[in-house]
Amino acid sequence: GQLAGSLAARFQAAGGELRCAAWPCGVELDGDQSIRALEVAETDGRRRRVEAELVVSTIPLRALLPLLAPALGSSSAGLDLEWRHLRVLHLVTRGRTLRDTETFYFPDASTFLGRVSEAHRYSPDLNRCPGTVALTVEIPCSLGDALWEVDDDELARACLEELHRLQILASDGAPQVSGH
Repeated sequence: GQLAGSLAARFQAAGGELRCAAWPCGVELDGDQSIRALEVAETDGRRRRVEAELVVSTIPLRALLPLLAPALGSSSAGLDLEWRHLRVLHLVTRGRTLRDTETFYFPDASTFLGRVSEAHRYSPDLNRCPGTVALTVEIPCSLGDALWEVDDDELARACLEELHRLQILASDGAPQVSGH
């Protein structure tokens, strides 16, 4: 929470107005399609128009696009995006990693993995089990595709095999999951 708190303090010190628990209900655009004002529903249910020079939002794009579509009118056809989802697997396995890297990125199609992070490289307190490796595996997929639908145990086995193939985990015998 320190990072978010620090960012909020800096934002407010620079003149920003922070609104929490206020749901945007509408967007008003300038001619150049930048946001001029928002209509927000406050926690008490009242709606309020808030003018803005700059809007920073943490709401998901899936929630933002329906707000923009009416304001964009006929040009909203360009907002017909296909959504990617993310499965996150927390994997604890016996063995060791072969590199001293905390995070691995896989931007190409040769693997189904997106990013893999080794927990104890962020903090030794995140994995206190000697002889094990704790990994967070992020798998980009689409709702309903094979990676989205596969059960957790099968996904864990596939991830372990891929981590061995990519030479991130040592191949000291067959991959074995001790928890996920």
